[in-house]
Amino acid sequence: MPNGVPGYRRYLLIKRQNAVTDCEDGLAITWEARQRAVAGTELPAGFPGKVALAEGNWVLTYEDLDQISIEELTEFYGLDWATAQAVLAALPEEFQAPTCADEES
Repeated sequence: MPNGVPGYRRYLLIKRQNAVTDCEDGLAITWEARQRAVAGTELPAGFPGKVALAEGNWVLTYEDLDQISIEELTEFYGLDWATAQAVLAALPEEFQAPTCADEES
């Protein structure tokens, strides 16, 4: 996936987050089923924040973290700043959000 364009599994996760935020439980269940049906690369043991991210089956794969922001990690998933930064640092390059330097080149 090109930097700046999240993959399909991430898109489904965002739709699920929105449904939960809007208290649309049935819709959230549908988006979760669709998300889980899309293959992904499981986060390895010892991945920063893995236990918190996996709570409620939210984030289970690298693809679920595709282009994620530190704000989402801290605000939606409740990670502290240091853990959120460690998550971003541990992501393979293809799943990292573009930086200002990336946009200038």
